[in-house]
Amino acid sequence: MILALIYFILFCVLIWYGKFFRNSGVSRQTLLFLFTVKCLGGFVYYWIYYVYYPGTFMCDTKSTMHDASVIYSALPSHPGDYLKMLFGIHTEVETDSLYKSYFHLMDKWHRREDFEFFLNDNRTMTRLNAFLMLFSFGQYPVHALCMVVISFAGQLLLYKTFRAFFENKLPFLLVVIFFAPSLFFWTSGVLKEPITLFLMGLFLYCFFEICIWQRAFFRHYVFIGLAVAMFLVMKPYVFVLLLIPLLIYTVVYHRNIKRVGLFYAFSFFLLMGISWAGLKFLMHKDVIATIVRRQNDFVNLSYGGRFMLNKEKYVRFEYADSNMLQKVSDTPLMYRFKPHARYMYWNLDAINDTVYVQDNTDTSLYQGLSIIAPAGSGIYFERLDYSVSSVLKMVPYAYRNLFLVPLFAPGESPTELFASVENVLILLFIALGCVFMAWAPEKKNLFWFLLYVVLSAFLLIGLTTTVSGAIVRYKALFLPFLLMIPLLLMKDSVLQKIPFLKRLLNGQ
Repeated sequence: MILALIYFILFCVLIWYGKFFRNSGVSRQTLLFLFTVKCLGGFVYYWIYYVYYPGTFMCDTKSTMHDASVIYSALPSHPGDYLKMLFGIHTEVETDSLYKSYFHLMDKWHRREDFEFFLNDNRTMTRLNAFLMLFSFGQYPVHALCMVVISFAGQLLLYKTFRAFFENKLPFLLVVIFFAPSLFFWTSGVLKEPITLFLMGLFLYCFFEICIWQRAFFRHYVFIGLAVAMFLVMKPYVFVLLLIPLLIYTVVYHRNIKRVGLFYAFSFFLLMGISWAGLKFLMHKDVIATIVRRQNDFVNLSYGGRFMLNKEKYVRFEYADSNMLQKVSDTPLMYRFKPHARYMYWNLDAINDTVYVQDNTDTSLYQGLSIIAPAGSGIYFERLDYSVSSVLKMVPYAYRNLFLVPLFAPGESPTELFASVENVLILLFIALGCVFMAWAPEKKNLFWFLLYVVLSAFLLIGLTTTVSGAIVRYKALFLPFLLMIPLLLMKDSVLQKIPFLKRLLNGQ
């Protein structure tokens, strides 16, 4: 903790004197206040998952820290191995010299993302934290503090990008970007979200400088190139969700399009169709099939289960059916199925087709992958199949879940209750923006841009995610875009009539 305190002081000095922060349009005192409050979010995240729910912390953060420590353990005696793993100088097969000593000890190193034609972002986070251990010596508070700094810089870049559109509402823009509760929480831990938030801010800021304001320097081209490269490694779908509305925004801005809403609708679906066709027919990668598989994986996660794999099949047993498995070995963990067992499986060469077995006769060996207890926050959801009608039928449910789940359901945990309160506040803020709306032509382009980012992101998350906790986490990155919509539309006078908010406005 002392080391984390030292780094906290150093980061405060950087915020006070750094050119990037001085040119943000926010006073240094306010920046230090925002940074300090965000650091408290790191403590909240740690307390919830290490203290309040200690038994459930075999999650992304703990897995990442564990895998990074495996890489870091090589440094004292085998620095060459550390560098090979840090920079990816190794093969993917079990015969690699690093496998026996390191890779087989890791939790998430071998997990592939659904978009298998992009790089594996689990390894990126593991490598980043293995590098940070050079300065943290494995102390989690230092890693959390680094994530807080990274996400804080991303939020500040978002503010710098959009501040020109909210000249009379800048304090409220700060609140929307820095204090959306879910964003505040999920960008304060050792997760992908802080990195992704920074990439979003960097990409949008550089894009507007280059394509909209046309006042770019060489560094903007370098930074946007780095942001795109990292997006393709970390969260490629976020890049696509931002890029298509941005391209439309740029055309509208420079061409003075009259029917902006109609132009957005036509252009958005045209570009999405072109992207889908290009991936399917040129790269032979089917995004729809990936969405279907992702959704089915989340359905399986919400129900829990015991998952196994061999060279031909991916198998799921019911979580309670442990008596139907015969353990053959512990290292590696291998099973054989007992006669008459029931399970479902997917052939690896036809992963979209689910096969149900009611009376097992298979005597093959299977490697155990994971054991997942049923999710306490699972949402009932029909499994998608590979058809347009199946996807379209789920669209209303997708948006319902993103806006209304969780919403004070019986038996909610304290964290779900907190998320329910957030959803109510968001809906009230949207309603306030609609009731006290002041529509102006100059706002149309930004309004449609924000709306299409939110609707496309929420649709993708809603179609693929059937666990309310995961929904809250995944949509957190897009909450600033959602909350900027009613803020953009709302009359300035409405905010100024509230005494506390009026004082805040006068103090900006």
